[in-house]
Amino acid sequence: MFGGVAWEVDGTPVPVAGRRRPLLLGLLLLRAPAPVALERIATALWPDRQPAAMRPAAQVQIHRLRRVLAGVDDGPRRIRMEAGGYGLDVTDLDLDVLAFRRDLREARRLVGEGRADVAADLLRRVVDLSAGPVLGGAYPSVAGWPEVRDLTRGRQEAIDLLARLDLAAGRAGGPCRQVRRLGVGPPAAGLSTGPARAVAARHALLRAADFAERMGGHGQAYECLRAVLATTGPEEPDRPALLLRLAEHRSRDTGTGAEEARAAYRLFADRGDRLGVVQAELTISRLFWYVRDGAAATRALTRARRRLGVVPLADWPVPMAASLVGMLAVTGQAKDGVDVAEAVVRRAGPPSPDYEWARLLGNRGLARLYLGHPAAVRDCQAAVDVHRASAGWIASSFAVNLMDATATSGDLRGYREVLEWAVPAARARGTALDLRHLEANLAWRDFWAGDLVAADRRVRRWLACEDGHFLTDRCLWLRGRLALLSGDRRGAAGVLERLAASTSQGSLWSAALYRPLLAAAVARRRRSSARLGHLVEEAVDVVGSGFVPAEVGVVLPALLRSYGMPTSLLGAAAPTGWREAAEAYVCGDRLRAAGLYRQIGSRPDERWCRRHDG
Repeated sequence: MFGGVAWEVDGTPVPVAGRRRPLLLGLLLLRAPAPVALERIATALWPDRQPAAMRPAAQVQIHRLRRVLAGVDDGPRRIRMEAGGYGLDVTDLDLDVLAFRRDLREARRLVGEGRADVAADLLRRVVDLSAGPVLGGAYPSVAGWPEVRDLTRGRQEAIDLLARLDLAAGRAGGPCRQVRRLGVGPPAAGLSTGPARAVAARHALLRAADFAERMGGHGQAYECLRAVLATTGPEEPDRPALLLRLAEHRSRDTGTGAEEARAAYRLFADRGDRLGVVQAELTISRLFWYVRDGAAATRALTRARRRLGVVPLADWPVPMAASLVGMLAVTGQAKDGVDVAEAVVRRAGPPSPDYEWARLLGNRGLARLYLGHPAAVRDCQAAVDVHRASAGWIASSFAVNLMDATATSGDLRGYREVLEWAVPAARARGTALDLRHLEANLAWRDFWAGDLVAADRRVRRWLACEDGHFLTDRCLWLRGRLALLSGDRRGAAGVLERLAASTSQGSLWSAALYRPLLAAAVARRRRSSARLGHLVEEAVDVVGSGFVPAEVGVVLPALLRSYGMPTSLLGAAAPTGWREAAEAYVCGDRLRAAGLYRQIGSRPDERWCRRHDG
């Protein structure tokens, strides 16, 4: 199965001709001895057609495969019908996939018993056995099969486990250092000294990339994968997957990667790999989102969802589902994101301690946060716990999601606690983007702590870097709040102009909230009442039935009270300390509102309530 589908009897190959029969045989072998439902067979052989309509054609292919095997290996006995599907009897068969799975299970057991050397030898055999692409030349068209992806994940697990054992034994430090010495160009020459050495060097680079990825070294993983790609021809099966991994690491390290993602998209499309195309589209969508091009991000996401319309949910791999849920959340389709996440969680069963599962939980928490779901904090905390159990550390993205959830739920003390351990962790192993994201959160920490000078200094420094970061709108809003508190109407008006420009360029939903709020506050300072009530209602509509965002603080309730608007406008929002404080302020109970803001942990909002009459 690794390197191609072949059936031999006593060393004599049995030709399995045609385009679909080898795929059918491969599918039955991958699932053997379990039966494969007829609908699954139809989907695998005709991915662009409705499974129910292709059932008769699938049965014809099964009949033809039986005839091929009948004369040499008692085919009718091999392929049996049961439980609405067809299964392959693998008794007495020497099947490499079975050996792969058996040896991987045995290696896990040996590691658990502390027999690292024996486990490492077995894992090397597993990695060598699985070196070829599953189903060989057919791989591009089957890369999205869940059965193939399970094998790919198993191989990655074997590589990762072997890397950890080599590191523990002092053997893997060498390859990692070699990667740094080789850099980008030289590995191609280093890998050309012979087939055996080329394969060994390639495995070493992939192990180093996997280890760097696990440890959060996206830049190092990118360099390792780039070195591997230099030895990969344009027709090799794993080239588009390598390109997409390159794009993923560049996006997390520098916010770039569009070139690699588009190259992967073209190769996946040429090879008819529907799920590969979808994953490339999702990566492209996220790259647009990083630079605040919400319209382009939504277009790429829409294309990905359209292609997924004919793919059964059971075939969606967890990494792709996690990407989809995250993009649905941040592009204003949070309800769809939660639905997808919950369907995948139900299908996959109990959580597995790995990065992608943590990402799925964290993105579900993000989607729930935008919907005002009380389980948002629990999801984000679960993502942190799963990643910690898997990797022994916590990626900044999970920490940031947890910070957003705790702050929005009205727990700024919890927010600060997460930030206190997230910042040193990011400085130790995070990327430049991680640090930039956390710097924005440090500015908000200073603001909520009441140190407005420090907050202003941080946010000005942050905004001085024009990199199109997706947090720019939120930092602009903080700069606007600081200008309002200091009475700097001109400064607030300048911030408003930048927010308006963000909105016109198709920015994220946050600008749609901050712009009308700031416009209404500036108009109020200028004693200009034209359209002010409409602006406030526009902001309330953006909040909808979600949480009242932590960063709007007392600004929203102060505007509601100023223009005689009822507390019922906030009734749809999820109940948190922020909403309770806002309702108290609108009702005129400023002292109670101040006490609630103090409990939350926002000094500027507490001071405003005590010093200003709405």
